[in-house]
This record gives sequence, C-alpha cells and structure tokens, in this order.
Amino acid sequence: MSFLGLGGGGGDGAKTISPSQEYSKMINIFTKQAYPAYQKWLGGQPLLQSAIGLANQNLANLPGYQTGLTSGYQTAQQAIPGLTNMIRNAYGSATPTSVLKNPLLGTYSGYLSNIVGNQGALTGGLARAATQEALQASAGAGMAHTNQAIALDLLNREKYRDARYQAALQNMLGIGNQITGIDTEALQRAQGAAGSLYGLSQAPMQNALSYATGMQNLGQQTAQQLYGAEMGPIGAWQGLFNPVGQNVADVLNYNLNAQNSAANANANKNAALLGSVIKAAGNVAGSYI
Repeated sequence: MSFLGLGGGGGDGAKTISPSQEYSKMINIFTKQAYPAYQKWLGGQPLLQSAIGLANQNLANLPGYQTGLTSGYQTAQQAIPGLTNMIRNAYGSATPTSVLKNPLLGTYSGYLSNIVGNQGALTGGLARAATQEALQASAGAGMAHTNQAIALDLLNREKYRDARYQAALQNMLGIGNQITGIDTEALQRAQGAAGSLYGLSQAPMQNALSYATGMQNLGQQTAQQLYGAEMGPIGAWQGLFNPVGQNVADVLNYNLNAQNSAANANANKNAALLGSVIKAAGNVAGSYI
C-alpha cells in the first residue's frame, strides 16, 4: 500500500543500530586508546609498581623458601632415630625398681612385721634393760624388793613394749609409702617413656603433613600476591575508567531506546492510517449498495 504513504519503516529517518558493530567499535577503542592509556597511567603509579615488584621478588625467592623448608623437614626426620635411642637409653639406665624395693621389703616383712605381729614383745636384752631401769628407780625411792618395785618393773616393761610396737608400726607405714612411691615413679617413668616414643613414632607423619602444608601455603601465598599485583592496577584503573564507560553505555542505551520508540511510533501511525483507509473504503462501498 505504498500509494497510501505506508512505508516500510525507514520513512522517519531513524538509523538502525547494530550491536555487533557497536561492540567492534568499543573493542577498537579499547585496543587503540583505552589499553595504551592504562599502560601509560600504570607507569606513573610507583606504589602499584612496587607491589608488582614485590610479588615478582617473592616469586623469585620461592625456590629458596621451599629449599629451606625441605632442609628443615629432612633435619627433623633424621633426628628422630637419635631421640628415640636417647629415650630408650635413659629409661634403661634408671635404677631398677627391684634394687630399690628389695631392702625395704626385707625390713618390712622380716623385721618390722615380726615386732608388730608380736605386739612389740621385748627381746631378752630389752626386757633386762627395762627391769634394770625400774630397779634403779625403786632403789632410789627406797622401794627395792617391794610390791611397788615389782609393779614399777611391769609398768616399765609395758612402756618399752608399747614404744617398740608403735615405732615398728610407724616404720612399716613409712616403708609402705616408700615402696608405693617407688612403684608410682616407675609407672610414671614408663608412661613418660612410652608417650615420648609414641610421639616420636608419629613425628614422621606429622612432619610430612606440616611439610606438605608449608609447601602448599608458600605456593598459595605467592599465587595470591601475584594475582593481587595483577588485579590491583586493573581495579584501580577500572575505578577511574568506569564513569567514562558508563557514560558510553548510557549513550548507547539512549540511542537504542530512541530507535525503538521511533519504530513503535511509526508502526502506530501506519496502523492508524490503514484503519482510516479501510473505514473510508467501507463507507464508499456502502453508498453503492
């Protein structure tokens, strides 16, 4: 229906925007203008240059760090057999428990237990000593060969017997505590040696794990520094360039929206004209009926 002036969409003079062409233009601008400007700008940023230099220096030093870590790991591994032998020798050279306990056990079971078991009964010598002491006390008091003297002798013997019993009992308790202490120390010494030997047996695995973790951390930290040194300048430049890039995007979006609005208005105009023609044609046809 060109006779009605209903063109094919180009009658309003709107220019079609091609996204691929605009993208190519932006790439061309980036390659020839933006990137050279970035490189020039970066050359004038001493702090960012220093960060890049430090990252590269750390990368260069990485083999040295790894060598040092490897050397420390090997030294630790090589020291384990010597430490193990030292602990075993120290444990083996300790005085045997039996050497310490046997004399105490002999005194406890042979001598003291007899005294306690006999309720502190006096030997012949001790009984005579007790009697002699009582006789001297009786004679001094003018009671020799009297009933009082006999009673004093009996009391003095009982005093001696009780003192002997109490002394033997206390000594037995003391020796028992000493024997218990020797056994406890022996047990603690054995537990300490066993714990140390077990720790040394686990040391190779722990050292290997620490070594692997250390090597991973060295590589990871170096990679992070390099990445940061690479992305830092880009981020700083992006902060400067983003307003310009946003303006370009806004202009493109504005032009595209304007083009779409013009196309919609032109389509609406053509639709309205077509409706008018159809209505007029209907009126003319009706007048001939």
